[in-house]
Amino acid sequence: MNKTFLAIAISAIALSGSTVAAPGDAVPHIFSNGTTADADQVNSNFAALVSQISALVPATHSFRDYSGSSIGTKVFSVQDTEGGYDQEVRVFNRSVAGQVSYTRNRTLTGSTVQYHTITLDNSGPELRFIKFERNDLMSPATVIETRTMSPGVLIRTENMEEGKTFGSDSALHSTTATPADSGVIQTTTLIASNQSVTVNGVNYSGCIKTARHRSSSKLGAYDMINTLCPNVGLVRSVKSQSYFDGGNLSDTVSTLKTQTVLTELLLCDGATCTP
Repeated sequence: MNKTFLAIAISAIALSGSTVAAPGDAVPHIFSNGTTADADQVNSNFAALVSQISALVPATHSFRDYSGSSIGTKVFSVQDTEGGYDQEVRVFNRSVAGQVSYTRNRTLTGSTVQYHTITLDNSGPELRFIKFERNDLMSPATVIETRTMSPGVLIRTENMEEGKTFGSDSALHSTTATPADSGVIQTTTLIASNQSVTVNGVNYSGCIKTARHRSSSKLGAYDMINTLCPNVGLVRSVKSQSYFDGGNLSDTVSTLKTQTVLTELLLCDGATCTP
């Protein structure tokens, strides 16, 4: 790169006179023999080259810019092909350094049908899913099952490039339920950036979209497309999930079910809103 710039500089000094470059030329000024080169035009050429070289460097996106780290509660309306729940409320806890956890209260017509706690590790350059807790519906503070991932399942990174895939292929999933252990394979691809979307009548811009695929005998297999926006985080998620009844590989194909869930963020006050 330095040799190229040096060659251009020498050529600019040796040549004289210039004309405005035609559309499609690499630089705005073309020099000719006979007169002294103009310094402003030479500098303009250098600026054009720097701009074009910079454009060749892929833009990267950090998960921290799309985490909604100042938001305490999110409410999602849900469309579920199985009709399992119609609303999801997430309440975030960031009191532990290097971690963020949130409760996930899923309700159907106002009654809780699922209550989980999700813990993520954000202490390093990657966001990783490290723990899942299933809570008692009658007493949400009581944990009845704990699942841990080691190492944590990779969700997003600080250096995501559009079109690039990243993931975890060696995570061990352990649970207090039976069976105790299983493997988790998950990959995520940044499929679009600088997107504008409208969710429940609210407009967002500068958003990214990620496509995620996960395979796990215990956690289930799914394909998911998430839309995340600056300073807000997740605003829309579409998931197609396949799983075996009971979560065991020994189950027959006849028990295979497919679930598609559409989740949209509702910007409403408090922890409740009407889907």
